[in-house]
Amino acid sequence: MSCSRGVSCSPGVIGSPGVIGSPGVIGSPGVIGSPGVAASPGKRGPLRGAARSHGADGACPACVARARLVAELGWVLDRRAPDRGRLLELLGLPDEQLIAALGGSRRARLLEWRARPGTARMARPAHGAQICRHAERWPRSLSQAWAPTMLTWLGGEARLAELLDRPIVAFLDSAEASDYGRAMAASLARGATAAGGTVVAGLAGPIARAAHEGSATVGGSLAIAGDGLDPARLGASARTVLAAGCVLSELPWGAPGRIWGAIAAERIAAGLACAAVVVECGAGGRELWAARLCAHPGAVPGMVTSPLSRGPHDLLKAGAKLISGPEDLLDLLHDAGAEPLASTEPLVSPALEPELRRVADLVGAGADTVERVAAASAAGRVGPAGIRASLGALGRLEAAGTLGRTEHGRWVKLDPAGGDGR
Repeated sequence: MSCSRGVSCSPGVIGSPGVIGSPGVIGSPGVIGSPGVAASPGKRGPLRGAARSHGADGACPACVARARLVAELGWVLDRRAPDRGRLLELLGLPDEQLIAALGGSRRARLLEWRARPGTARMARPAHGAQICRHAERWPRSLSQAWAPTMLTWLGGEARLAELLDRPIVAFLDSAEASDYGRAMAASLARGATAAGGTVVAGLAGPIARAAHEGSATVGGSLAIAGDGLDPARLGASARTVLAAGCVLSELPWGAPGRIWGAIAAERIAAGLACAAVVVECGAGGRELWAARLCAHPGAVPGMVTSPLSRGPHDLLKAGAKLISGPEDLLDLLHDAGAEPLASTEPLVSPALEPELRRVADLVGAGADTVERVAAASAAGRVGPAGIRASLGALGRLEAAGTLGRTEHGRWVKLDPAGGDGR
């Protein structure tokens, strides 16, 4: 199954204020879903086969040299990273123009280095794979000027082909996330994966990590790393993904992505996906820039008093689809042209006793400590008996998998986007 469109966003002028979903314009919130320029339809499919000679390494010399050049200019890209529009514009420049824009006093040396035969070669680890945009099976959704020219990945070709051949939803990251946001991301990702979709997200932030963890409970996901991949130095999140999914990068093997790499990885996630979801983030272009690359964004509502709800609420006011559970997410994928998906597991929680259901609802409403649960249960009159009863109920809900505890010891619903157990 795949989306009917080969691309989820469109190229064009980057950096000036504009509307979401319009041809390539990035800026302040506006109308979502207006027409954009799309690549020709087609499945993302297995990454194999080439339109030109690629040798045994799966990427042509020109694209290898481009990846190495971008990595070489990483320290300058770091300085441009705060301006997301300018970063995308730079990544879309041809090699000579990129060197002219960023090379400074090193321009002549960079041009000479780029012309050396050795620059077009790159060592590949035994279990790694790579491909460039000139291959027949390169994802057609990555056809924009700002898209990478090469991808490296771990996890195997067959697994990547299977994950790319499904409807893909991107979970766009945020520098910060609440317990609610992490729980929602995990729950929605689990539901999308269980229904036969593929989750794609970065690796750097809390929303991305939660999405991968949720997806890993029922299947595999795609992670876009901000650094070049090194099989010998994988972090915990990458190892979680590789249990059933794949980790990809646009950088040469082992190359540092510095600051700009994790930011740029978001554009790849958005480009691969049929639709994208923003769970939590602050307001403004620096947080919402990747969402504005997508023609079919969705947003999760949150507390109106929370700064982390401002970004999703801005998107909702601009016309993004409201995502409150897995069914909404599947509808969003269908709106993007994906074939209808049906869940392979129940998306509702097991039936709970009335008292346990009430305690679970209290936690879902923000009573995240035993004292708050007891106070809400006893109409504000908290005593030892109320604390013991609340602890017992919380423990039973934790054993049933309905609740969990964060690293700070606060209670949170593990599946807030699922059913209510009724």
